[in-house]
Amino acid sequence: MFCPKCGSDVDQDSQYCKKCGASLNGGANQQYNMYAQCTVPLKNSGIAAVLAFLIPGLGHIYLGQIGKGLLYMIIQIIVAVLGFIFLIPFIIYIIIWIWQIYDAYQEAEEYNRSVQTTGQKPW
Repeated sequence: MFCPKCGSDVDQDSQYCKKCGASLNGGANQQYNMYAQCTVPLKNSGIAAVLAFLIPGLGHIYLGQIGKGLLYMIIQIIVAVLGFIFLIPFIIYIIIWIWQIYDAYQEAEEYNRSVQTTGQKPW
C-alpha cells in the first residue's frame, strides 16, 4: 500500500504514514493507485506547437523526440535551399512546416495521455 500524500510504501495495517504522518483512514481497506501521482511532468501541447512554428523540429525536440526533430530541421533546410534556387519547392516547404506543427501538437497530446495512464514516458 502507498501513502496518498507522499507516495511512500506503508504497511497494510498502518493508520498513519511513517514518513509524512498523513492519516491513511481505513488501513488495509484503502487502495491507492501509484499512477495517479505523476512523477513524470506533462508537456504543454501549445508550447510544442509554438516551438514547431518558430523553428521546424523544435517542438519534437521539446517532447524528447530528438531524432525526429532533427530530421524535420534537416528536411526543412534542404527544401528551403531548393526553394531559393528553383522557387517551386516553396509550396512543399509550407506544407511540411504546417504538418510538423500539427504533428508536434498531436505527439504532445499522445505523450500526456501515456503519462496520465501509465505514469511512464511513451518514448
